[in-house]
Formats: sequence, structure tokens, C-alpha cells
Amino acid sequence: MKYLIPLFFPLLLLLTACEKQQADNDPVSLNQNEHQHQSTEEVNTADDDQKIAKVGDWFITQQELDFVTERTVGSSTLAVMYDQIGVKLLESLVVSKAMAQQASAALSVDEKTALELKVKAYREELLVRQYLADNAKVEPVTDQMIQDYYQKHPEKFGGITRKRYRLIKTINLPANKLTEASELFSEISQNSNWQEAVAELKKQNIIASIQTAEVNPALISDGIKKLLEGTAQGQLSPVTVVNGNLYRLEVVAEIKTPAKTLVAVSDEIRKILAPLQLKQAVKTASEEAVKDLKVEYL
Repeated sequence: MKYLIPLFFPLLLLLTACEKQQADNDPVSLNQNEHQHQSTEEVNTADDDQKIAKVGDWFITQQELDFVTERTVGSSTLAVMYDQIGVKLLESLVVSKAMAQQASAALSVDEKTALELKVKAYREELLVRQYLADNAKVEPVTDQMIQDYYQKHPEKFGGITRKRYRLIKTINLPANKLTEASELFSEISQNSNWQEAVAELKKQNIIASIQTAEVNPALISDGIKKLLEGTAQGQLSPVTVVNGNLYRLEVVAEIKTPAKTLVAVSDEIRKILAPLQLKQAVKTASEEAVKDLKVEYL
């Protein structure tokens, strides 16, 4: 909604400017649509000293023209350009009022109800924005907050230990093959030929595969994560059932990544914490808004 005014009125300016000469030679009364039905709530009841034009049953006020002028050209250029564009913007307001009246007259009862709900919702949205602007006090991100976040989340800034591993696992292991497969997996050692183990399992109608990878254990699925965290470098994990299949892995190496310095990541952390501060401010303001009001759910 807020984007329509600056787009709509310049467009009308072009239309009305092109048609102005023809309108001067063939004047049309602004009251030609007064015979059309107008709902009483649509009639502008502004003070007489504010009224500068009337379109059907609707008035245009000086406040409306000032508002549209500021939205169209901006307050910084309002005083300079007012005399130049004021007339054209007024003509645009005339056209928009005429359109609005005809659209209003054509609305069904259901459509009018839907429109009123949209207007009410938008009005409340503007009021909420104003309330938050006045009451949501956003606390700045402090150096201490940045340091605390840095210390609590070293994995986000390096300072992690990655593990390189090789894994042997079954694929779609039949339940009746679990015991047999477990015995074969138990015979696998770090020094044994794992490809031969896969071939031996295949002879028993047990499909298995070998994978190698280097990962941060904190960022992978729980099944392998537990195996990696419980297995040190150079060690072989116990045979483990994960989602109905057998897993066994060897941690080949541990690679420690040095953490970035706090100075290097402080701006990044500040960007992370700033939205959290805003969220907290909105939460606090929301709680304050309803604290002293009686709320009843009917």
C-alpha cells in the first residue's frame, strides 16, 4: 500500500497533463456523478476551511494535497516545487477520487466488508509501527556481548576439530541377516582389506559399501556423529546399528582448525546479534502493551 502512492500519482500527473487542454475546451462538471449512489461513510466531512475541491460527494482537502505532494516529491523539495506541481497533483487527486467513488459504488456488500477489513488491518499495522517506534528500545550490541558469543560458538569461527574417516556400512540389510552381518563386521580390523570384506559380505547376500570423508562432527547426522565423537584418531568404532543397517568406521586423522581472532570476526558477530536485540526489544514492547490491559477471549 505504501508503495502505491508515489507510483500512482505521478502516473496520473502524466495522464491529466496530456488531457488538460482538451478538458479546458470541453469542460466537464465535477458534479456529473452526483446522481450515483454514495455510501455515507465515504463522504468527506472535513472542515470547510480545509476543502479545496469537491468530486461528486467527496471533498479534497488541503491536508490531502499536502500529504500527496510530500509523498510524491519529498519534503526537502516540497517548498520549491509546490507551485509548479500543486495544480497537477490536485488534478490527479480529482481523478483518483472519481475512480474511488465509482469503485465504491460498484462494490457488493461482501466486497465492501472485505475492503473495510483490509483498511482496518492496514491502519492497525501503521499504529503498531508507531507504537514500536516509540516504545521498542533497542539496546546496542556491546563488546561484552560480542566476546560472550565468540566464546560460546567457537565452531562458527574456526576453532574446530575435523575428522577424516572411512566407513563401512550395509545397505538395506534384511533383518534375518543382522546376526551374520554383525559377525562379519566384528572381524574387520584397521589393517584388514575392507574391499575384501565387502566382497565376502556380498557372497552372503549382504550388500555393503565403503565411504571416506572429512567432516566437522558437530554438523552431521546423529548416527555417524555419535560414532565419530566416540572414536579417537587411529581407532576403530564398535559395530553399531543405525536405522537398521550396520556401521563401523575408522578415524584416520583429526585436523584442528585454528579459530579466527575476535578482532577479525567482531563485525560479523555484531551483525548476528543486532537482529536478536531488535527481536528482544519488540518482545519487551509487546509484553508491556498488554501488561495493563484486560484481555478476554470470547
